[in-house]
Amino acid sequence: MKKILIIPFLVLFYCLCSCSGSVNFIEPRNLPSQHIKPALVYTPSPSYIVRSKSNYLIQIKSIDNKLPTFLESKAVVAPGVHNFQVHIQFSETSKIIKDESILTQVDSNISFPVQANKEYLINTEKKEQKVFIWAEDVGTGIVVGGGKP
Repeated sequence: MKKILIIPFLVLFYCLCSCSGSVNFIEPRNLPSQHIKPALVYTPSPSYIVRSKSNYLIQIKSIDNKLPTFLESKAVVAPGVHNFQVHIQFSETSKIIKDESILTQVDSNISFPVQANKEYLINTEKKEQKVFIWAEDVGTGIVVGGGKP
């Protein structure tokens, strides 16, 4: 009697498991939003960062020409290649006039691929008259877009 009850139960269990399918988190385009695993992209500066004689600020203004969604100070981004518009400000002490500052502002775009459940840092540095911008995978330190000086 027990064997007769167990066999139909196992058949039903097998059918339910095989018919349920699996969720693929790599390509979120065809999935409902609750199944998308996002990446987080951020800058080192919600406020000015002091680096030697130069202070700088980086802000993410848009992602793919849309306003970003932030979680604390990190932008939430679906996996894929995205274009980030960033605003950069450098404040430097003048070498010519004492107690004066020079403010340099740059609006730039950087495109790079993001993967689910990863974090990326958009950073910048000014060397002489050039402004460098890059994005790196926080976990590995690998540059994924732009270029370091």
